[in-house]
Amino acid sequence: MLKQLVSFWSSAWQPWPFRPAMPDLPQGERRALPRHPGNQEVFCRLLSAVGHVTRWPGLIQDVSAGGMGLVVNHPFPPEALLAIEWNRPIPRLPLALSVRVVRARAHAGGFWSVGCAFASDLAPSQLQALVEALQ
Repeated sequence: MLKQLVSFWSSAWQPWPFRPAMPDLPQGERRALPRHPGNQEVFCRLLSAVGHVTRWPGLIQDVSAGGMGLVVNHPFPPEALLAIEWNRPIPRLPLALSVRVVRARAHAGGFWSVGCAFASDLAPSQLQALVEALQ
């Protein structure tokens, strides 16, 4: 399943639909915070789950100081709280980061692009550690 996810993301993922540029941002860029591309394998689980907890594989496609973009094979609804767990320890980061789903978009093959906001701000050193792990 993870190989399918990687293959899907690298071949079929398209950026979010274009929106008019904001006046204080470079032409064509609608995000207020710079994005750092990634290809980090992770696991996602609902924070509200009780009893048997299901973990779904995912890929971090980009990260910023405000959140991250994921490709997953499960339709998480907006406002869902997720724990993003690393498949290996990352120095200076907790074992999991909490995020809130902001938007989700379906793609062919049962995959979803999910935009998430961090549930709490990352320290600059944590953001740097995450960016380094994505390289």
